[in-house]
Amino acid sequence: MNKLLYILLFLLVLLIIGMPVIVYASNLTGAQYHGTIIISNNSTVANNIIVSMALSSPVLISQGWVNDEFNNLAIQNSSGADTPFMPGYNTNPWML
Repeated sequence: MNKLLYILLFLLVLLIIGMPVIVYASNLTGAQYHGTIIISNNSTVANNIIVSMALSSPVLISQGWVNDEFNNLAIQNSSGADTPFMPGYNTNPWML
């Protein structure tokens, strides 16, 4: 009986680990605000750079644009793919 239990547990673990995970891109339908951020440089090619952005996190929260966890916010690049970002707070800038 123990052997059968171990086999079932092993199969369950394989099922959990091997399950495909579906990742969804952000859906901007019904977004309260949509804007464009333009980043420019001196015509040199640059990829995978990080830039800071002046945006008031406390104001976004207090005005109800985002929740205090910032998990209802998406930033996308020009092709529509999600872009990693880190919200700043107080004197710390946003990082895109």
